[in-house]
Amino acid sequence: MARHKADQELDPEDDPGSALDPSVEGAPAPSVSHSELAKIVRKVGKTVGGDEELIALYDSDNVRFRIPYWIGTGAPDLDQKLGGGLAGGRVIEVFSRSESEGKSSFAASVAACCQRQGGVVVWFDSENTVLPEYFKDFGLDIENLIFAFCPTLESFFEVVEAFSKEFRQANADAPLLFVLDSVAAAQTASQEASDYDKPGVAAQARVISAALRKLTGILSVTQATLLLVNQSRTNIGVMFGDDNETPGGRAMKFYATQRVALRRAGKVTSDGTKDGKLIGIDVEAHIVKNKVAPPFKKSKFRLLFGRGVLYHSSAFDLLFRRGIISGGAAGRYTHVPTGETLYKKDFPSFLKAHPEVGFDIERQTALMDPEDMVAAVEPEITEETE
Repeated sequence: MARHKADQELDPEDDPGSALDPSVEGAPAPSVSHSELAKIVRKVGKTVGGDEELIALYDSDNVRFRIPYWIGTGAPDLDQKLGGGLAGGRVIEVFSRSESEGKSSFAASVAACCQRQGGVVVWFDSENTVLPEYFKDFGLDIENLIFAFCPTLESFFEVVEAFSKEFRQANADAPLLFVLDSVAAAQTASQEASDYDKPGVAAQARVISAALRKLTGILSVTQATLLLVNQSRTNIGVMFGDDNETPGGRAMKFYATQRVALRRAGKVTSDGTKDGKLIGIDVEAHIVKNKVAPPFKKSKFRLLFGRGVLYHSSAFDLLFRRGIISGGAAGRYTHVPTGETLYKKDFPSFLKAHPEVGFDIERQTALMDPEDMVAAVEPEITEETE
């Protein structure tokens, strides 16, 4: 039986990787001081084109190295699993496999949260399905909601670039959100000029790839957020694996900081019975990509027609998952800090009676899950046989 090389006892002096491990006692200190390194950074930066070409992290408060703000989704449990909400200054994609799974309603709830945070929303309705009066029920201030009537994708991206630069010069702190609903329905300039029978292969993909390549840096500097609402299509000829693909090419998958897939998990009726009046749906959100927090998490929330994401239901689930609310037998729960008994349906009135619980929800939304803070361990090495 042959032993794995890692099983053998090694002298740290003979291990070339020990010098890179900060946990190894006696690891060498940096050979260049911060002051010396800062001089090199400034000198090289000016030589190659400007002070912003090279930036030392320890000596900078540049907006590119932090999330300027988080935009809530209306579902605190989902916000917490996303890392605090939708990351500001980034590209976000929300999509689903089927119709009527809450994509536009979810985007409207995000827009309402952005406005409540003092932000501005620019909405591009390429599907021509939005009724502004209907948005009032989602909590949106339609008088301060900007609609972008852009005939093509190219013109929309031009609006994003120009508006974000002008807005940031006028207001340095407010969140700025652009919503494209949807990518699949948006046409390019070449498609607009062509006949109906012309296929226009990969026209969207080429435009979106070029636009995101340019806009990613602009969004970072202007701290503007781009929310792309997308649909799903079936790939013909796929025999194994997932045969669904989102329109617009693969560029969005790589440029997006966060990608959330929505799935309809059930129906909500007025009386809770199968034959009751349908008033909403239960949605399961799958975080398929997240570059600011651990990905591959799921969160359920309730979405009511004409109202959007139900905040209280998701907030209850967050507090229950974090141990602040316990129990559940026969539908009875206990709020641990106060010891009061409550039912989930009475949680909205409980929040009104205990305003401090709202602050607790905000605090829990910003905290990571304990399992995400586990220190990294060495992988287990198994013996190999010849």
